[in-house]
Amino acid sequence: MKAQNRYDVIIIGGGIHGTGVAAEAASRGLSVLLCEKDDLASGASSRTTSLISGGLNRLEKLELDLVRKSFQEQAILRKRAPHLLRHLSFYIPVVPALRPKRKLKAGILLYNSLRPAESRKFLQNRQRLPSEDKLAADKLKPAFQDVLAYDDCSINDSRLVVSNALLAKKLGAEILTRVAVKKAYRQKDHWQVTLSSDQVFECKALVNASGADINTLLAKALPNQSRCVPQLVRGDQIIVPKLYKGYYGFLLQMHDGQAIYTLPYKRDYTLIGSVEQLWTPELEVHEAFSMQAIDTLCLTVNDYFNQQITADDVVKHSWAVRTVYDDTETNPQRMSYDTVLDLDCPDGHSPLVNIFGGRLTTYRLASRQVMDVLRPYTRAEKTPGFSESFLPGGDIIDGSMNNFVNELQVAYPWLDEEPRWRYARLYGSLTHQILQNCMNANDMGHHYGHHLYQCEVNYLKEHEWAKSADDILWRRTRLGIVFNEAETQNLQKNFNN
Repeated sequence: MKAQNRYDVIIIGGGIHGTGVAAEAASRGLSVLLCEKDDLASGASSRTTSLISGGLNRLEKLELDLVRKSFQEQAILRKRAPHLLRHLSFYIPVVPALRPKRKLKAGILLYNSLRPAESRKFLQNRQRLPSEDKLAADKLKPAFQDVLAYDDCSINDSRLVVSNALLAKKLGAEILTRVAVKKAYRQKDHWQVTLSSDQVFECKALVNASGADINTLLAKALPNQSRCVPQLVRGDQIIVPKLYKGYYGFLLQMHDGQAIYTLPYKRDYTLIGSVEQLWTPELEVHEAFSMQAIDTLCLTVNDYFNQQITADDVVKHSWAVRTVYDDTETNPQRMSYDTVLDLDCPDGHSPLVNIFGGRLTTYRLASRQVMDVLRPYTRAEKTPGFSESFLPGGDIIDGSMNNFVNELQVAYPWLDEEPRWRYARLYGSLTHQILQNCMNANDMGHHYGHHLYQCEVNYLKEHEWAKSADDILWRRTRLGIVFNEAETQNLQKNFNN
């Protein structure tokens, strides 16, 4: 139906669900416009624990179907984006007063049984050695050195969002950032959408994937367009200097029933989180809320680890709010985080789908469900095989990162090892696009520090919607953790000019 200023689908929100739906809709031949009021992945989608997991903690609620679906999505994503997904072993210190060892062992056994056969085969080739388990346990206090291990995967969450936006763009979608939806009205058999830029568009279907802003958007831009009133849950996480050597994580049980993770972050840091609490926007002004979360995370780590940390060790504290639609629970730990879709179409012609909740792991499945809901209104058929096709950069032979990095070394022998691996993990085969005009290191252009060169900055500005230093440092490369203030300001000048 694409005509000037008219689309089949307009999507509000540039997080993982918004970009996922954009790619899915574009794959079905629909004209798509996505509007994001900030940068892509500027909300909760870049402040997750970065886990692509079955959800071990969901077993206590017997959400077996959610765990099974999550494992299936994990296996699919391993094929679609082998450069973004990494295998990660986790260790759980046994605390009998919280959960008996036999309960944990039974949970892990059940967890593993829900994996698809291909995932079990994948893990068989990555068996841990007893010495590795002992090395991990030695990081803990003597009372907690009885540990149980299981396996999951981690991902660069913001890169996953950008990858889906790139795929949507490749398929014909238009992506607008720094543009908010001001108002949306039904007009006969379609929607009229006014943006903060005062542009006016029309569309057949509207998808609200605005995440934590969904309550505000429903109240102001889309008044009375949903029967659902979701709860908001805030999750806080911190980054500290590396607690231990090695690429593995810990799952630490807390006395209130929650559990937090410690995970490798970049080369020299550890991410700790998330501690979750119910949230209302009025609490944002209370700094004490942040300090309480930081203290809780530090104290939990200090309960278990030999190495102690304080708030002074925190290199970065971040928090994000996500929506949860579960009207039967008030404890965030026991809430269901599965996606809830609310269809509003009183006229039978101009549907609105509101997306509540959802997990990073199952975003692809949720995106397909959104388009299946809209199918009677758009007549858009599924494209066979699309949902398992490569994400941009993911077309790596056999998914072998070691072989791919060796290929980069042959193609660009002058490229240092550290940026070679960083490019491979962030961009996959798109690395060739970044370096296409470089014959030697001097051709990479100005060096901003920490192996960030002008050729990469130019690529991110031209192809990945980067419009500020923060966009590059925190949501494209994660180099923000090592850039100092002067280096950041120097990079920002590139945008100011």
